[in-house]
Amino acid sequence: AGPSMEGRIPCFVFCPFLLPYVWRGPPPRHASISRGRHRAPRLASAPCSPCPTGTAQPAAGQTACLPCLDGEVQALTGQTSCTRCPPGTFDDGTEVCATCPAGSAAGAGSCAPCGPGTFTASDGAETCEPCQVGFYQPGGGQSACLACPDGEVQPATGQTACEACPAGTFDDGSETCAPCAPGTVQPDPGQTGCLACAEGSV
Repeated sequence: AGPSMEGRIPCFVFCPFLLPYVWRGPPPRHASISRGRHRAPRLASAPCSPCPTGTAQPAAGQTACLPCLDGEVQALTGQTSCTRCPPGTFDDGTEVCATCPAGSAAGAGSCAPCGPGTFTASDGAETCEPCQVGFYQPGGGQSACLACPDGEVQPATGQTACEACPAGTFDDGSETCAPCAPGTVQPDPGQTGCLACAEGSV
């Protein structure tokens, strides 16, 4: 005779409650995430989201997007790379490469004003130019240099001031202070010529 069923409860009474805990085989494999998208950590069942503007993701199966580097922009979503701003432009913070205005030049991801003694005459400059001989610029962020006043010279480039010709010399227009010729004199500095000696003097 088989074992007695006395005092036992048939399986069909509890088995329905145990069904959720019954192993039903390996879970389904997750679909791969395409490039330009990411899946948030711990949300394996969530759909992949496109990378927002200002970011990119070149690899598939990632959980985060990479921010664009300095000097790079990305105005679209779901992209695999950022775009570097061309020379003479910079990232203005709105994912647009803006043109540097006159008086400035594009640096590493930004637009910097030209320093004293330098300038840029037009928009979109890559570098600032030094003031030419005979010119100067004491301020920064300028679009032009200033010509030396009469009686002053500047034989070097990239300068912030001119030099007045000392007494006994004059500005001859060649950015040098020439000495007064014999029979002439110049007692004052910063002059453009010399004076003839008075009668009875040399």
